[in-house]
Amino acid sequence: MKSQDFIDRLLLAVNSKTLYVMGCFGAPMTAANKQRYTKNHSYNMQIERTRKIMSVSEDTFGFDCVNLIKGILWGWCGNTGDTYGGAVYCSQSVPDVTADGLYRLCDFPSQDFTKILPGEMVHMPGHCGVYIGGGLVVESTPKWENGVQITSLGNIDDAVAAHPVRVWVEHGRLPWIDYTVPITEQIEDVPDDWAKEAWKLATAKGITDGTRPRDCITRQEVVTLLHRGGLF
Repeated sequence: MKSQDFIDRLLLAVNSKTLYVMGCFGAPMTAANKQRYTKNHSYNMQIERTRKIMSVSEDTFGFDCVNLIKGILWGWCGNTGDTYGGAVYCSQSVPDVTADGLYRLCDFPSQDFTKILPGEMVHMPGHCGVYIGGGLVVESTPKWENGVQITSLGNIDDAVAAHPVRVWVEHGRLPWIDYTVPITEQIEDVPDDWAKEAWKLATAKGITDGTRPRDCITRQEVVTLLHRGGLF
């Protein structure tokens, strides 16, 4: 699955009715599923949690943190007419493991968040989510909105204050996700051959920061570049 398709499916969950249900990977809360999930785990058997599960509408999907990721990888698509919302248990060679177990399967594990890619799993002991870019994470948690929601990645300087902030321990690339950047996106960060030498010199002299060689330029940026170049 491409990372953008993965993120789109996560956002589908965000924009659907959801509830944090332990052990649930996207099942709609039909009468039969409510009976199943109020008996499958001690967490769901707590009086208040059982009441919550029984009170939601049948078009509400249940997820816990790691089963949000696994459910989507197993094919969850928001189908209220399917027992598991479209997911097929343990399909696509994705095993049924815990949040900690799933993180151990990730490639390029790191605690440095400066180069995290959209679509990477974020993790702390016993809990996980997915970074979707722009300083944001999608996670399913009983905190805040009690379901699938967008939170802010507290490990970076520009954490988005409009969302609850969580600081994670580490991140890694899920082996079933393709993180390859499309060629068109790669080209945007590389100057044309005729401009490479001048671009290199301008970067070395501090006239430009070396990024966005193909972006449009505003009048104030032109003036700033000329000033940096010593023309006035």
